[in-house]
Amino acid sequence: MAEPVSGTARLIEDYLGSTLGSLVKAQGLLSSQLAEFIERVGFEPPGEDDPEGPLRARTFSFAFDRTDVGEGDELVTRRVTASLPLLSIVSLPSLAIDAADIQMDLRIVATEAPPEPPEPEPRPPGRPGGPLLPPVRPPLRMWAIPLRPAPLPPGRPPPADPATVGSIRVSVTLKRLDLPLGLERVERLLNEGYREEIDEA
Repeated sequence: MAEPVSGTARLIEDYLGSTLGSLVKAQGLLSSQLAEFIERVGFEPPGEDDPEGPLRARTFSFAFDRTDVGEGDELVTRRVTASLPLLSIVSLPSLAIDAADIQMDLRIVATEAPPEPPEPEPRPPGRPGGPLLPPVRPPLRMWAIPLRPAPLPPGRPPPADPATVGSIRVSVTLKRLDLPLGLERVERLLNEGYREEIDEA
């Protein structure tokens, strides 16, 4: 039988809210990592002559020999230097939390009944009658403490996923997101920035 962990009882929404808040914070960190990756890897800082100017796309250049058919069916070899934006050839780390399975072992130790809802105001005279909606009743406030998992008998191996003190188990699934519309536009502009410089061999 599970045993309670010593400590102060808290509202159940406090346990859930703090855990969900951590997941939301983790999602924000993932988004900030994507923004930092784009700025640091894909762009160069402004020049010293214009420190307040816009960022410049970081390019990747390489050279190769290309043989084309020239005049009179003559084969002509040219040295080509190609330059393209770096972000157009790398994968962006666009990750997000797709699902989170939160399990908690809590023991309810006290409840607090919500206050009685106020009486509905009387309908003004002359106003046509209509259905009266029931008053909104606040939920029952429940105070709980975390539980410690029951000890295992001697000689029995521990389970594959032992619960820790407090028995809060979180399973998070990450998935790769499609690029937002703004990033798709930036990627399209970067792809259009491809250029070649041809030198006669």
